[in-house]
Amino acid sequence: MGEEREIVRVSSDAAKAATEPAKSIDEVREDHKPVQEAALTRAEKKAVFAKVLERGIINARLEVPLPDDVHGEWVRDDETEIMRMESMGFEVDTVHAKKRRLHSKGDGASYVGDVLFMTCDRENYEIIQEVKQDLYNKMHGDQAAQKEDSDYATKVQASTPEVPVIEESTSKAVDREDIVAALQSK
Repeated sequence: MGEEREIVRVSSDAAKAATEPAKSIDEVREDHKPVQEAALTRAEKKAVFAKVLERGIINARLEVPLPDDVHGEWVRDDETEIMRMESMGFEVDTVHAKKRRLHSKGDGASYVGDVLFMTCDRENYEIIQEVKQDLYNKMHGDQAAQKEDSDYATKVQASTPEVPVIEESTSKAVDREDIVAALQSK
């Protein structure tokens, strides 16, 4: 036989209650247990219910607290993607995201839908970010070079003001009569 639960009605000012300080989802729902009615005040319950109704609880579930020397990411549960991440130093997490998972395949990994949580040390992550930035700069041009181009354009325009500015534009609000007049003039 199931437990009896009291039905709590949430008024239309639930959004207001959401802005009040409230306990985090972890504090409220330790190990995914039902909300204990006596543990929360009415305002705290409203805040929790408002967060659930606006689906903010999903974002809170995906936030995994990690030590400073560890970086984690949710990765597609695809063999190729997992191998790609492992080749960059990531490993399937079996420690940090246990309370965040929705289901498990019995392998100790944490799954939410079709993604699983993987971690690597902070140094590897910083190196990966540097390589990504280098690849971006190679494809799109270095930001410093782009600044030099804009500085040169400003200098040329200051020294030769007779050269018109091409990027200048104007806008004008029109109403129905202006459109009709423009169409009739042609």
